[in-house]
Amino acid sequence: MNLKLTRMLGLGLLMVALMAPNATMAGQDTLTVALDSKFAAVEKYIITHQQIVRLWSCLGGNVLYRDAETKKLDPERSQLTSWKNLNETTWEFTIRKGLKFHTGNPMSAADFKFTIEEGILNPERKAKHRTRYKWIKEVKVIDDLTFQIITHKPFPITLDRLAAFSVYDAKYIKEKGWDHFMEHPVGAGPYMMDTWKKGQYLSLKAFPDYWRRGYPKIEKLVFRIIPEFATRVAELRAGSVDVIYNVDPDKLDQISSDNKLKVVGGPIPRLIFYQFDGSGRASETPLMDKRVRLAIWQALDREKIVKRLLRGQGQVVDTLSMPFLFGYNPDQKGYPYSPQEAKALLKEAGYEKGFEIDIWQYYGEQNLFNTAAIGQLGKIGIKVNIKDFRGNIGQLVKKRNSGQVTGIGNYSWGTGGIFDNAQLLNLWFSKGNKKNYNPDPEIENWLAEADATLDNQVREELFFKVQKKLIDEVYVMPLFVKYENWGARKDVNMNLTAWGFPRYYEMTWK
Repeated sequence: MNLKLTRMLGLGLLMVALMAPNATMAGQDTLTVALDSKFAAVEKYIITHQQIVRLWSCLGGNVLYRDAETKKLDPERSQLTSWKNLNETTWEFTIRKGLKFHTGNPMSAADFKFTIEEGILNPERKAKHRTRYKWIKEVKVIDDLTFQIITHKPFPITLDRLAAFSVYDAKYIKEKGWDHFMEHPVGAGPYMMDTWKKGQYLSLKAFPDYWRRGYPKIEKLVFRIIPEFATRVAELRAGSVDVIYNVDPDKLDQISSDNKLKVVGGPIPRLIFYQFDGSGRASETPLMDKRVRLAIWQALDREKIVKRLLRGQGQVVDTLSMPFLFGYNPDQKGYPYSPQEAKALLKEAGYEKGFEIDIWQYYGEQNLFNTAAIGQLGKIGIKVNIKDFRGNIGQLVKKRNSGQVTGIGNYSWGTGGIFDNAQLLNLWFSKGNKKNYNPDPEIENWLAEADATLDNQVREELFFKVQKKLIDEVYVMPLFVKYENWGARKDVNMNLTAWGFPRYYEMTWK
């Protein structure tokens, strides 16, 4: 691999750049992507890092392919060609004939069984994704290309879950062991491992026996680890990288102002919202009064904040759901912006002189919103104390789950490629959920009913009820659906999937 850079940006970038493979020019055979954080292993179910999910879309391919425009699953572009319910707890799947892993081993039903039962559900592996697959009771091998998944109870999002699934080569892992696999992963996707220098870069090369002929479009794919945003932008401008990930709304001008670059982005299934401690779980505050929660809602001009401070990079919604998701209610109404009504509500609740409240955050777009919220809430007498956990999400999650988040939690929740409200509502408000600061038996019962049937009409009705009560009681305040933004050279043809990252193997040079 050529490690000499053909384009450099000053001496300050030279030492960093020399550690990585050569950047490419349009028309050549390599695409270089700058990521913002490193990873310890390239294993999908042990490591929960989003970068690993994106890498495995290249290494593993698509068990079920979701069309970026229609959001529907397409068997013509999937590793599974057909699926059906034999009964409420049994699904049967057929594997595409002729699929091969990067080792040359054929993909079979035994690989699906091994990946699920040994790679994920086996408690000895301590897979962090294990909870996402605990609904599976057993995987039965029917023949080489046919298998069944038996669930403990009806599981409505089975297909959604498999759309985010990757299959491991059972024969390879049994021969080499899990430790070897963590360092030298193989899949059946369009790209295979080439070189990995931990903490610096990872390169992939096209898999010659990939079943979708003509893919990948670009021969080599290099991921460079560049933590600092300013450095990523500088290298993008210099041509040392071709694509950069994670451009915050207040940084977009740094990309769009350069006539050689472009911003690629749009809404993704990730919702930013306030959760009020309405039950007093963490501490007794004025938020235990519904009128106070409603006053906060009406004091905030969400549309104005998103338009001006977030540069329009968000979609305001009035329900705790998103237009992408099954069970989203577009007719659910929120509350109008009205500082006057907010003041009247506080006076009625006995807080005419105002009070102090905490808001907890951990992402940049949350901070942008909260910066404006401080001023608007101040106008009705509420002083905000920001609890900032940017760079330390894990600690905030521990505090949240143990009931220590006082006041308002500003949360960012993505559905991980699952286009169903079960991945949002169930995972926040089901019975006994550690994330919930507003336990409500009626909501818990509705979610339990929705979780126990495959009848989508019934599920939709129940999801509508849950959304209505969440807003009626002002347990939450939805803020906006997040936009994901990437920076890229203009000579890169790049589209994002519905869940916010590109299919690298479909990208081309102009």
